Amino acid sequence: MDKGDLFSELLTKVSAFSFFFNKDAETKQKIKSFERICFIIYSGDRDKYHDKLFIVLEKMGEVIKNAESSHPSLLILILFVVRILILRLSPSTLNDLFRHIWPIL
Repeated sequence: MDKGDLFSELLTKVSAFSFFFNKDAETKQKIKSFERICFIIYSGDRDKYHDKLFIVLEKMGEVIKNAESSHPSLLILILFVVRILILRLSPSTLNDLFRHIWPIL
């Protein structure tokens, strides 16, 4: 399986949760999905996923906007995602990214 396809699949899992999940199971699923996304970005080439970053930013924004009701582990993981992005993106891509992510943080 191509890592690009896996990355897209994990992005859809972050947002596509069933109504049958309780809140705890939904949070655990989001945490696992974000961890997997971090691993894929970290293991990929530099700037490989820069075209899909805005989808990641939307998902991160959803978690941050609901910070009061979000699990603390999920909020810590969002900061870890930012750290991984800093490590795996080129300076020009980071410049564009932080223009969009800074208002969310």
